[in-house]
Amino acid sequence: MAIRKKEKPSTTPPTGSSKTVAKRGKKPAPPEKKVRAAKQNYGYIPGAEISIEAEKNYRARRGQVYAVLVACDGKKVEDFAKKAVKVLGKESPRGWVQFFVRDGACSLSGGAEA
Repeated sequence: MAIRKKEKPSTTPPTGSSKTVAKRGKKPAPPEKKVRAAKQNYGYIPGAEISIEAEKNYRARRGQVYAVLVACDGKKVEDFAKKAVKVLGKESPRGWVQFFVRDGACSLSGGAEA
């Protein structure tokens, strides 16, 4: 039987990418905070009038809410909020109006700022 020689510990640095070895012991700098733009006013204020800009086809829930929006063409946003309760439940109609304005399906005009 052959006797094995003991291996000496290696004096070379650990293998791996140099990035891994260089990062040990250093903490990353905290990220800089981004300056956010002010919220865009898309016109949802009390008394604003809804006007349909383009007929669009939506599916599923968007289609249901859009049908209520089309029925409220020329009316105030408060009327849309009252009629949309059946479709939206407790959900706020404000976000849906914002979506349709951004998508170009409708626009809001007039109203009195509170």
